[in-house]
Order: sequence, then C-alpha cells, then structure tokens
Amino acid sequence: MNKFLKILFSLLAILMISIFAVIQEAKVVTAAPPAQEGPVNQLFVDVTYDPATKAYSIGGFTQEQLAMVGVTLPDQVLALLGSFSQVTLKLTGQTLEVLADEAKLATMEWDKDSRSWLYGMIDNFTQMSPLDQQRAELWLDKADIQLVVRQSTEISKPLVIDLNTIVNVDIDKSGRVKVEGFDTGSALPASVTGLLDTAKVKDLTLCWSKGVLKNKVNGADIPSVTVFQEGVSVVDKAFGLNLGDIGQVFQSQLGASVAYGGGMHTDNQCGE
Repeated sequence: MNKFLKILFSLLAILMISIFAVIQEAKVVTAAPPAQEGPVNQLFVDVTYDPATKAYSIGGFTQEQLAMVGVTLPDQVLALLGSFSQVTLKLTGQTLEVLADEAKLATMEWDKDSRSWLYGMIDNFTQMSPLDQQRAELWLDKADIQLVVRQSTEISKPLVIDLNTIVNVDIDKSGRVKVEGFDTGSALPASVTGLLDTAKVKDLTLCWSKGVLKNKVNGADIPSVTVFQEGVSVVDKAFGLNLGDIGQVFQSQLGASVAYGGGMHTDNQCGE
C-alpha cells in the first residue's frame, strides 16, 4: 500500500511539473471548453509550501504524514514550488488553463493528441510498465481536475475526490496487486487469497459514494451499506482511533473493480 501511495503522489508531482512546462511552452488559444457529456472525474488537490522552512503539505496531509508512507517531493519540484506565490492548473475536458498568482496565464487545447506527451512523461518518470493509454483516456477525457500550488505556512486543504470512473485492480493467485497496470509491489496474505478461492470470487466491485457502499461479487449485487459520519465520529472518540477529519471521506466518491486470478473487470462506473 505504501508503494501505491508513493505512485499516487509521484503522479501529483508530475502534474506540478506539467504546470511549469505549460508556462514555458504552451500556445495560448481562445477556444471555449466543449460541453461534457457522461461521467466526470473530479479531483481537487491543494499543495502548500513554505520556502523559509521548505515544509510542504499535499491534500491536507502534512510533510510528516507523507513521509510515513514513503512520499517525499524531489528537490526539483521543491525548487519549482518557490517560483510563484500561487499557480493553479485547471483541466476540464479538452481545455487546460494555467493561472499564475491568480492571473490567467495560458489556455491550451488538451485533446487526445496533445495528451500523448503526458503518457510518455509518466512512463519515463515512474520507470514502470508502459501506461495503458486506453484506460488513461477513460480517466482524462471526462476529467475535471484542479491543482493549486501556493506558498503558505498553513496546511493544505483536504483532497476532494469525486470519481465516476472505477479503478481497475488486478490480483493474481499469489496475491500480487496491480492498480491500473502499475505493480504496487505489495501482495495480499495467503489467508485472504485463500478466502477468495474458497468463495470462488473472480471479480468484485466496490463503490463508495458519499457514505453509501455498494458491492458486487461475480456480477451479482449484494446489499448496500449506508455509513453515517456522526456515528463514525462517536466510535472514533469512544475507542480513541484518532481518525482525524473524516468529513472529506463522506464527501468523496470512488470505486474499484477487482479482478482475481485472471477474472474480468465488469464495471467502469461508480455512482449513478
């Protein structure tokens, strides 16, 4: 899991670098964003950086919390963070917009062809197996992403995650886990894979949508579960779980399609 989180924050680092690539190379256009149809994957990431202390936070996580899961920002990223008071990247459908210190700097087309350089950048940065571009297009074609990088001594705002596209997770018989084709370097214990084998599970779909958990096993729906934030807070206090701010969890939507032992992914969307 730690390696998967490291991959996630590495991709966020790529987005930060991409902001400055756009600043230096983007051609300004005046095309209006096209109307979007179908599901939209919404993601808001706030990053704060204090040049005096070189302390940073991402999505409400402090530098210390990030370090606990093996996430650190490279020196070149930290150098870029100190270049502006605030830089904002907005990615909506086929339009990418960059603001520097809250002033509009550039707008560029972000169609399928113009996204091809990002895929190569990810392949080179992660040094893993080549990115599945078909899956990437499913994520980015209907994306609504905002990344804010700003100088501040305050902790960053919490992540906002509202994803209609389901994350593909593949688990082989030995328990090795891949997420969207990326090898996480982790594996499920034999006790878990044994349960999956006993239950003859081939595919499993999980969808968390703002407190409602819906599940499917081998394509069949099982009863949904509704979890209430107030009740979780009571349990947290009673048992001293120190869960922290769970409000963002109950405002989020995300799901996973798990294929086990060569099973097939049966769902692509989470939520209605």
